[in-house]
Amino acid sequence: MSMSRTLHIRSILLAVVLVAGVPAPAAWCEPVTLTVSAAANLARVMPEIAKAFTKKTGIRVQFNFASTRKLATQIEQGAPVDLLAAADRESVDRLVKQGLVVPGTVKTYAYGRLVLCVPPDSKTPLKRVAQLGSPAVKQIAIANPEAAPYGRAAREAMQKAGIWNRVGAKIVPTDTVQHALQLVETGTVDAAFVARSLLDKSKVRWVLVPADQHQPIEQAMCVVKGTKREAAARKFAAFILGQEGRAILTRFNYEVPAAPKKR
Repeated sequence: MSMSRTLHIRSILLAVVLVAGVPAPAAWCEPVTLTVSAAANLARVMPEIAKAFTKKTGIRVQFNFASTRKLATQIEQGAPVDLLAAADRESVDRLVKQGLVVPGTVKTYAYGRLVLCVPPDSKTPLKRVAQLGSPAVKQIAIANPEAAPYGRAAREAMQKAGIWNRVGAKIVPTDTVQHALQLVETGTVDAAFVARSLLDKSKVRWVLVPADQHQPIEQAMCVVKGTKREAAARKFAAFILGQEGRAILTRFNYEVPAAPKKR
C-alpha cells in the first residue's frame, strides 16, 4: 500500500472517530507540554522528577528557573505558566490573595536546607556562621534576601550569629542561589550560602547551617489559574507529592512533609 493511500485512510478514520465523538488515538494527538516556573534551588532535582513523570505519563515538562520573587512577578504580569514551585509559602499565598491560583492546589512539597560553603581550595576553615566575621573572609555571596527565600534564610542566620551588621560590606548579593554557588565554586568569593540540594556534583567544602538558625524554608507549589492544562498540572503536582517524587526530593537532601493519607 502506497504512503499516500495510507495517509488518506488515516485521515478518513480520524474524521469518523471525531464525528462519532470518540477520542482520537493518543499517537495522533500532540503531546502535552507543561510550563513550570520553579525556584532556582530546584534546578538539579526538578529535571529528575520531570524525567520520571514523563516516562510514566507521556506528559512533557519545560522549566523556567529563577528567584521565587521574579517568578511570582511574572505570573502577576500574565506569564503563561501552568504550575509554580516556589521556594517559600508567602509568595504562593500572595498569588492566592490576588485570585491567580486554582483553589485547593496549594501544597507544601518540601523543606529546604541551607549550607555555608567555601571554594574547594580554600584555606579558610569555616565551620560556623559566626566565623564569617573573620578578616580572612572578604566576600560572602548570598541570593538577594528581598527576592530569594534562601537569601532571606542566610540573612537570618547571620543575624542570629550576631554578625550581620559587621559583614554588610562583604555581602555580594546575587539573582539566585545558583549564581551564589557559581561564585564560590570559581573562587570569586570567599564563602557563600546556598541550597543543599544544589551540591550533589559540586566540589565546594560545606557545612550545614543548623535549622534553628533561621525560619524553616517551607517550599510550596500551586496550579496557576487560567492554565489550559490544569488536569496535567494537577497530575504533575500529585506526582511530586507521591512516592516517586518524594523519593527523588529526599535523594537531593530535601526534607519532605508527611505523605498524604489515602482515602
